[in-house]
Amino acid sequence: MKYKYIKQLHGRSRYGEVELEIKAIEGNSKIIDACSWATLKESYPNFAENDALRLWKASALQALNSILEKHIHEQSVEITLKDVSGTYADTLPAHIGAAVYIGIFDLLARPLSQKELEQIDKFAGIYRPPGTIPDFRSMLERP
Repeated sequence: MKYKYIKQLHGRSRYGEVELEIKAIEGNSKIIDACSWATLKESYPNFAENDALRLWKASALQALNSILEKHIHEQSVEITLKDVSGTYADTLPAHIGAAVYIGIFDLLARPLSQKELEQIDKFAGIYRPPGTIPDFRSMLERP
């Protein structure tokens, strides 16, 4: 399923989109990178992966790893990253991570509360130098 993080906060647009799948498995949890850039390829006939897009995908994978490390302990899952999308003007690595967090907890049938969504907004709004992937382990405090 596709998940978006879209906000207009403090005069700035924030946008990140991911497509994720999750299924229960036996053994250790794992992440599969199957990002095919389908959305961007559909929008741009001459699509070519570049450094900014690689950063977005690396951010999505880092957010997934952080979720597995910090939040998913009661079951083994296989999470597949199928697509990542954004806009150069409005997307930062933290926005992609926010979409990942929203999506995974929805797929696990453990949707985020309003307070948790506010934690994500605060985390996504922290300035980081361009090209920096944040430490997503501190994005969400959840029991």
